[in-house]
Amino acid sequence: MGNNAFLGTLLGHRGTEIKVTNDCIEKYIDCLNRNEFGGSIFRTSLSTRVDFAKVWPVEPRGNVVNEGSDKFYFIKNEEGVYIAAVLDMYSDLHVYVKNEYRKKGYLSSAVNEVILPHIGRTGRIKQVVTFENPEIGEYCVRNWGFSLVSESSAEKSLSSYHGLAPLPCKGYRISRKDYAGINEKIHKARLYIAMVKEQLEASLGEIEDSDIDYMEYELFNLDDQVLTLIENVQGDLD
Repeated sequence: MGNNAFLGTLLGHRGTEIKVTNDCIEKYIDCLNRNEFGGSIFRTSLSTRVDFAKVWPVEPRGNVVNEGSDKFYFIKNEEGVYIAAVLDMYSDLHVYVKNEYRKKGYLSSAVNEVILPHIGRTGRIKQVVTFENPEIGEYCVRNWGFSLVSESSAEKSLSSYHGLAPLPCKGYRISRKDYAGINEKIHKARLYIAMVKEQLEASLGEIEDSDIDYMEYELFNLDDQVLTLIENVQGDLD
């Protein structure tokens, strides 16, 4: 492996299966650049170069342990093009940089100036990275200020960020298309609750004054409440 080839590989624990591959991350980056990420990537701008995002890799299935979103930092170049990403796995970092943007300093600048300060402000005591290639560890020590703790891991204290004010952030505006996607999710949730209610009533008889009834009613009106919330904060939909 070349000296900088790891910039497109996984910083992950040896032998651990990780569901998010480099191909997946590259697709996320490409979708962001095409503005075709739909209702599965939810971004907040931390700086002109870094977005924090919650990413849902698949539609919720309901039968998967710890199912939920993944936490990403997406990195942009001077022209606002997304060129790299860091997946925050809490006890490790998964790093990917598109081939044509490696060895240009984008990753280290984002990690040092935005990503680690943002993670540290959440109260995390330290950040750990694991690797198989020693060159990765040397890179993290040289460019990110980590310290080697074994032949396959390095760590950095984040205590210097504790108690500091949150980094300034700016949300992206919600469009009419975004709102339509939100409505669809709300309606699906209501229909699933209706299915649960009907299944219970078929076996147990009519259910009166239950939380299930209340939840179904609340979801029925939630789309209007969400629209009011959006308009109160950002104004009209784009």
